Amino acid sequence: MLLCEQEYCKKLHAAIDKIDEERYDIEAKVQKADKEIEDLKIKVVDLVGVKKPALKKVRMSADAMLKALLGSKHTVNMDLRANLKQVKKETKEEDCQSSRWPQQGSSC
Repeated sequence: MLLCEQEYCKKLHAAIDKIDEERYDIEAKVQKADKEIEDLKIKVVDLVGVKKPALKKVRMSADAMLKALLGSKHTVNMDLRANLKQVKKETKEEDCQSSRWPQQGSSC
């Protein structure tokens, strides 16, 4: 009876070994197929190209932009017109008198 059980165990181990070899071969084929699929996906993306979404125009002041970038720490006011000099407009007659050469199309 002991011989019969040992024989049965040997057959069982042989069957397990055979199934393990088949499982290993199938796993190798699956990994190879997965790698090939990934390579093909990359080629498709390269051929088609990556679609960039259309950007929308956003009207934002310099203050709002700095506040968005820096958060609530932003306290500097970016009023660019505040630092400009005030220039008085001169009349056209004074321009004609001060210029050395008469300009074409002018009434001087």
